[in-house]
Amino acid sequence: AEATAALAKAEKWFHLKRDMDYTFLYITYLVRELARIEVLMHGETPRRKAIYQALKHNPDFFKAVFTDLIDKPKDEAMLGEVIEHINQYLEDNLQTLFKPLLDFFEESGDERTITDIYTHFGKRQLGFGLACEWLTQKGIIEQYSAPVRLTKDSKVSVEEPAYYYDANNPFLFDM
Repeated sequence: AEATAALAKAEKWFHLKRDMDYTFLYITYLVRELARIEVLMHGETPRRKAIYQALKHNPDFFKAVFTDLIDKPKDEAMLGEVIEHINQYLEDNLQTLFKPLLDFFEESGDERTITDIYTHFGKRQLGFGLACEWLTQKGIIEQYSAPVRLTKDSKVSVEEPAYYYDANNPFLFDM
């Protein structure tokens, strides 16, 4: 969830603000999170400098998004490539990285609101909202609006995001 939050920031600074310095900054935060994830996926405990552990496990990816990025001049073309590499990495590891969230959706068999997600995973996990947004953009889950009352006695309801996941959707790419 934290990785998609950092990715959203990097993409915002890249596409909307057109600020390559801040894009680079958020990419470095993102790569740090991805390095920790990579190390965990290989059954190790991330150390202080997990990037070096991750480079051993996935040298092609981490060389492209870290070593080459650090060593070469940062321009729009290069940062755009790095963002694409990172999106592809997330897509390639989707079932592993988002398994708890996708399992939560699948077990319910129904749409789940953002409140349901935060209640289940804990309010400290605010990145799940951005993870849901990323999964929606990729067509993995569907987003809806669900009415919710602000208090038990409210006569008026407001809309909150809700999400639905169909693991048997024939239009999902082969995961």
